[in-house]
Formats: sequence, structure tokens, C-alpha cells
Amino acid sequence: MKRNKLLLILVTCLMLNVHISCYKQNVYSNFDEIEVIVVNKTPRGAYSDKKTLINYKVGWYEIGLSRDGKKPIEYIWRVGEDPYSYIIMNAKIGDKGIIHLRDWAKYEKIKLPPPNKKRPPIIGVFEEIYWVRQK
Repeated sequence: MKRNKLLLILVTCLMLNVHISCYKQNVYSNFDEIEVIVVNKTPRGAYSDKKTLINYKVGWYEIGLSRDGKKPIEYIWRVGEDPYSYIIMNAKIGDKGIIHLRDWAKYEKIKLPPPNKKRPPIIGVFEEIYWVRQK
């Protein structure tokens, strides 16, 4: 009798563990789209100096994104000349949006890196994702 109970508990625990690991894998590894909030905007290159901006008229921002809208940031979006970059470059701190993987990136089996508050990954450099502002 005790053996049957022990076996039942063991099977239940194994099933629960498999279910939890599958759930975690789906939640944490399938980053096709993530809702994020603009946390900060750091001017880089020519945008960091007004005199240089007048002379060269080029530059970029690094925009910190977080899922909860609080620091520390979880992603850094490197904003440059891509049209989608200008959409997020014009966003204000506190604006919500969704970052999506492009279809070609999904086809190439590219995934967004997991968010990281200690060492946030830089995304958007290869134009593999795009930003859609939420209203």
C-alpha cells in the first residue's frame, strides 16, 4: 500500500515537473514579440554634441527598454538610420510598444535574447526586429 502511494506521488511530481519546464521553455525562450516600455534615451555619436550634430547631421540613440517600465533596463535598442528606428527614436520615456521579430528573422530561426537587467542585450542592430507603439 505504501509502495503504491509512493509511486503515485513520484509520478505526479514527475508530471508536474515536466509541465512546469515546458511552460518555462515556452514563456522564456519564445520571444517573437514582447511588450516593453521606453525607460531612458541616451544620445550617442553626433547627437551627444549639438555642434557636431549641426556639422554632420547624423547620430543615434541607445534607448533602454523594460517590460515593467522601471530601471534597471532589460534591452537596449540601438537606434540609427532605419525607418523603424526613427519611430522608436521619436518615442518619449514612458511610451509603451511591442518589439516584434521580422518574418525573415523567424525564418532564419533568430530569437530575441532573453531580457537581462544586469547586462541588457543590444537589439535592433541587424534590423531583425521592429517596434510598434501601443496607444
